[in-house]
Amino acid sequence: MLIITKTKKKPPLPPPPVRALHGLTLNIRGMTPAKLVSIQGLPVFSSLDYIILIEHQRTANFRPDEIIKSGCDFHAVSGTVTTLPQRGY
Repeated sequence: MLIITKTKKKPPLPPPPVRALHGLTLNIRGMTPAKLVSIQGLPVFSSLDYIILIEHQRTANFRPDEIIKSGCDFHAVSGTVTTLPQRGY
């Protein structure tokens, strides 16, 4: 005896929802309260999901008071420690 069953084709899964992220990356070259005010005054500031501030020669413990007091979530990542000579740009 041979039993043949017809399998139903399952509809494809819908694609995952897409959400655009809006970000800004800045090399701040020394964080000051005035620079944070300037960043917050940018026309795109209200539409940003994240801001990456690049500051060389800082450790992961660097926590500018002006950013902490602003209420923003703050995450720091430090690069590797180097003993190479510093070059100005």
